[in-house]
Amino acid sequence: GGARLKLVTTDTKTVEGQTYRRRIFTVEVPASAQVSGGQIRYLEKSELDKQLRQMVRASGLALRSLEYAKPVEEQQFVKTPVRLKALGRREAISKFLRNLADARLNVRITKILLVPADWQSTVRDRLMTLVVEMDLCQPL
Repeated sequence: GGARLKLVTTDTKTVEGQTYRRRIFTVEVPASAQVSGGQIRYLEKSELDKQLRQMVRASGLALRSLEYAKPVEEQQFVKTPVRLKALGRREAISKFLRNLADARLNVRITKILLVPADWQSTVRDRLMTLVVEMDLCQPL
């Protein structure tokens, strides 16, 4: 099976007479998901950090934060949770997500959130905050 989108919450907010609907989705990616075609590139944490920063810049996003949690052993892998937060327009966010998928890195995406940056800049500049949570997976 493929990834499933699940609606978590919905609410509305009115700013300057405009009503906006906010929806938060989670993406469920099956544990059995396979990378189709091409080879996975196994990167170390420092290489991944450099690659993600470069991809954010190339997509036209502004990086807000890039954080790494403590590595954890899981089956034949060591996984390092990574949380990336960036700001930009939807087109730039789409470009970044496409580039991330095309790069075939040794990461497993666990969550993608797209939320208004803040109500004012969303109205004025159509800016969104992208949050991507992923695990860097390295063989033991």
